[in-house]
This record gives sequence, C-alpha cells and structure tokens, in this order.
Amino acid sequence: MSIKLKVRSTFDYVQDLIEQFQSELRQCEYQVADFYKLPKIKKEDENRVENSITVTKLDGDEAHHNIVASYSNFFTKAELSSKKLPRFPGILVISKNHEQKITNYINEINKQKDNFKKLITEIPSPNTRFEIVHEAIPNLITLSFYRKIYFENRTPHSIRFTWMNKHSIKTLTFDEAISLLDNSATYGAQRNIDKEKWLAMVNLEKNNLINSNQKFKIRRPISVSPQINVRFSATDRYHIAAVLPFIFFDDLNRTKIGTLANYEKKADPRKRDSQYLVERLYIESLK
Repeated sequence: MSIKLKVRSTFDYVQDLIEQFQSELRQCEYQVADFYKLPKIKKEDENRVENSITVTKLDGDEAHHNIVASYSNFFTKAELSSKKLPRFPGILVISKNHEQKITNYINEINKQKDNFKKLITEIPSPNTRFEIVHEAIPNLITLSFYRKIYFENRTPHSIRFTWMNKHSIKTLTFDEAISLLDNSATYGAQRNIDKEKWLAMVNLEKNNLINSNQKFKIRRPISVSPQINVRFSATDRYHIAAVLPFIFFDDLNRTKIGTLANYEKKADPRKRDSQYLVERLYIESLK
C-alpha cells in the first residue's frame, strides 16, 4: 500500500470514528454544556498580535451543538487563516452512565490520531509530506486533526478556564546567533532603502552579543491560548490547552465549573526594560 493510500485510509477511519462519537454525544443527556466562541481570524490578520479577545459564551442546546460540531472542524476555510488555528474551548458534563462507551471512542480516536501523526512525521522531506497529505486529503489542517480529546472521570474540586501566554524558546550558540545577524544583514539590506542605516543597526546588534555572556536563546512570543485547569487539591492538579471541548463524567454536581473571561493583555511586572539583546529577533541572554 502506498504512503498516500495509508494516509487517506487512516484519515477515513478516524473520521468515521469521530462521526460515531458525535452521534453518541448527540444522544447523551448532559448536565452542563458551555461553549466559548472566539473571533474568527482572517488571513490578513494572522500575524497580528492579540492584545484582546472577546469571548461569547453559549450554553444549553446551542452550546451542545457547537461542542459536538467542533470535534470535526479540521479543514481550511477560504477566508480564514490556516496559520493561527481555530480554538474551541468548552466543557460538556454528562452522566457516568455514558462513560464507558464515550471513553472507548475517545481512546480509540486519540490512538488513531497518533497513528496518523506518526505516518505523516515519518515522511522525511517537509515538501513531500505537504504534497502527500494535501493530495490525499485536500484542505486538511493537519495540526488541528492531531488534536487529542481530553476527558476526566474523577471528581475534581474545580474545573476552570484561563488564558496562558506562551513563548517558543530555542537556544543558540554564539556562532549561530551571529549567523542569524549576518543573514539579516544580507537580505534585510536588499529590502531597505537606507542600506547604510540598516547595516549600522545590525553591527550594533552584533556588538550587543559580543559584549554579553555569549550564551543565547530566542524567546519568541506566540499566540495567547485558552487553558483548562483541573484541580483536585493543592498538589493534585493539571492544565491542558482548551483547543477542543473538555468532557467530564459526573453525577454528583460537586465540582465548581468556571467560565472563560475575555482576554486583555496585561503588562508583566517582572519584565526587564531591556529584555532582548536583539529585540527584532527576540534574542536574549541565556542565564
């Protein structure tokens, strides 16, 4: 069997499982259904830094409908960004009577998603990988398809939503950092009208690196992400990205369930005035 056929057949199997899972969820009576609609990100806005995000809360049957539908939302839409992936925070609380059947579906879906991801990531060339996936399954957003479905069947003290600011961090040697600046000196000068000023700026950045401890990291901010925090006690807790609705099996109604508030970026009081040695490339000292 060709790799393209394996990719397609694995995808079809997962999609079939998801459709069966969704059918089961539609028939389950629920105690709580909360869904938080986030603004859709258009292609022209995909590089914009999000300083605020307005959240629209849905509950009841409308939320239940959106929760169920979100598990199969992994295809591109013409007008929307495929770089900043859509996120679907929410929570569905259903009776433990449905636990076994629903968790069987979730575990198998997550297992087969892992198999699909392994098939893709074992293709050595990124270009070949892209061609195979998008010829086999046009318009698929692979990172959205990889997302696991999370659930909880214990009884936590609370389940709350919050926002988390994250950074992508990569360590650099001195030579690697200087090489980045050399590349930007070459290509940046080609794009700038005042080449002398651009090259002078790059030379100042090099001096910043030379005069530091010569151990560096790139600490690049990435999009703020909704999180779900599950707490049993002060020492027994965990959090996960709330990119798909969270499922909780419960009949006791003792767990405190929070809501996802609007996001407003706040200044970090711990942030140093001169955090970056090279601000435009997010290079700072590694301590």
